[in-house]
Order: sequence, then structure tokens, then C-alpha cells
Amino acid sequence: MREAFFKRPLSFFERGLLLFGGVTLLIKIENLSKVYQTNGKNIMALKDINLEINDGEIFGIMGLSGAGKSSLIRCINRLEEPTEGSIIINDRDIMSLDSVQLSEMRKKIGMIFQHFNLLTSRTVYQNIAFPLKISGVPQYEIDVRVKDLLGLVGLADKKDSYPSKLSGGQKQRVGIARALAGRPTLLLSDEATSSLDPQTTGQILSLLKDINRRLNLTIIIISHQMEVIREICDRVAVLNSGEVVETGNTIDIFSHPSSPITRGFVGIEDNMPEGIAGESGRVIRVIFLGENAREPIMSRLVKSFDVYANILSGNIQRIHGEMVGNLIFGLEGSIENIEDSTRWLEKQGLQIEVLK
Repeated sequence: MREAFFKRPLSFFERGLLLFGGVTLLIKIENLSKVYQTNGKNIMALKDINLEINDGEIFGIMGLSGAGKSSLIRCINRLEEPTEGSIIINDRDIMSLDSVQLSEMRKKIGMIFQHFNLLTSRTVYQNIAFPLKISGVPQYEIDVRVKDLLGLVGLADKKDSYPSKLSGGQKQRVGIARALAGRPTLLLSDEATSSLDPQTTGQILSLLKDINRRLNLTIIIISHQMEVIREICDRVAVLNSGEVVETGNTIDIFSHPSSPITRGFVGIEDNMPEGIAGESGRVIRVIFLGENAREPIMSRLVKSFDVYANILSGNIQRIHGEMVGNLIFGLEGSIENIEDSTRWLEKQGLQIEVLK
């Protein structure tokens, strides 16, 4: 049903979202800090955050629990007031907005939550319609928008169901539809899949990707789940203890992170894996990207140079739709042949790290 939706012409709701919500959106976060006072003590939740989020991208913020992810996303819509710094959206610092202006701004920011936050006494239709009713949208327009949104999230047959009759994935789809009801320019996702099973998580991520591509909707996703960030995000920032330790496109961050903190997150060890240190010859890490991950490059190396190559460890995974291999090889042969073969690998566009 959802697949059919994305093949058909734009609906009334989608045309409205593109017309009223589809403006160029640029977010700049500058020198942002947040300090909480607890039992007379100052707790630094965010420290000197600087980020830029581009129009139409899916931007990930990842880190362990307590890294400051939720504090950051709540500062973006001013559910939390930053202690210092600025949040500039399309050249306007939202810290300067008064209560009326802030209320209007929040109407253009949708948010989906880990625990769905649905009204249990209201039907699926009523949950999606709720923010429209309190905003004074005419009933005929509410009916059109909700109908289109139900089709968008694949719940047209659940219009009159109550949350207690829905699965976790269906509840989150209702949450997404409700977040889109106001035709937002920005969608914030706060650990939206952490309560879902892997299969349902994949379905929700697919839905968010389709919404992003079809409507050019900027999405900020915070998650401690590496597989979520790896699958859906264009770019990512890594938070640790309230600080940004690394920012970059998702493939770069996951294939060759520069920060030791990030390397630990994505499972790349700074030192050689246990049991490999005693390997004779040279030990190298090779990162294969895209088509290189499918090419028999190591077989060609062995045939072209008088060296032996032994796979010691590694994996191949899909990152943001692209195949990325991270393999550790042992090379044996003369020093000259090993040097020549290593240079040849680099000329093939591979990223090489000498471990030993």
C-alpha cells in the first residue's frame, strides 16, 4: 500500500507541504551550551556545540546514553532553553523569538518520539487531527489532510482504531503522520525506533527515507543505534559527554573515523585485534568502498606481485546504500614487493592503514 502511494501523483497534502513547508531550510547551531542545576550542582549537558544542517538532508546525531543527544534536539525547538549560544534557522536566531513567535515556529517543526505519545482515548484519525484542530484548521481541510497522511504511512484501514489495538510499528506510523500534519519544514526524531524490533525498525526507516526524498523534508535523527544512523543518514555528528567529537558524511564516519570515540562506536579498533599481533609480515587494514567492495582486488594483487595475502578479520556492510568493506590482511613477501603492493592498493582508490 505504501509503495503504491509513492508511485502516484502528489496528493493535496503533499502539494500543500511543498508549497507552504518546502522552503529552503538551513540550520546553524553556534557555540551552544546547556547547563542543568541539580542538587545545587552544575551539570554540563552540552558544551560549545557547532553544527550546520542543510536543506533536505537527513542528519544524524549519535552517541551513547547520556551523551547529550536529547538535550540538543530539545534545544533546537526550545523545549529546553540553552544556557549559551545561538540556533539560527534561515538567518533568524530562534533565541530572540518571543512566546507568540516561538509558538508559530514550533508549528513548522514536527517531532516523533520513542514512546509514540499517542492519546489512548482517541482513534488514529483523532490523534492525527488533534494538532490541526487546536490550530483552528477547518474541518474539511482536516479530513483531506488526515486521509492523505493515512495513505502516506500505510494506515488507511486503521482510521477508526485505538492505539491499544495497534502494534508498535503502527503506533509510530501514527506518530509520524501526526508530526507531518502541520506541514513542517523540519522533522525531529528522538530515538523513534529504539522500542521497535529490527524488522519494524527497517520499515520505519524506509518510510522516513521515502518522505525525505519525496517532500525534501529536512530530518534530524538522534539515536544510540548505529544501524539506524548507518542506514538512513546523509551526514552525522558524534556526541560524547556533551561535545561534538566528529562530524562528516555517514560513509566517511563509519569507514574511517578520525576520533577514537567514534572508532569505538562503529567497531573499528585502534590497535590490532587480539591474536593478530603475532602475525608475521605486514598487517594492513583495507577499506573498500562502492564497486571496489565487489572487485577481486586482492586476487589481482596476489597475481601481480610476489606476495601472499591472508585475510585475518573484517566485514562487509551496507552504509547509506553503499557497500563498504573493512578487512585486515596479512602480507608476506619481500619488503620491496610488500611496499609495491601496498602502493598499488592505494592507486586502486582503497584506503590503507598499516597496523604492523
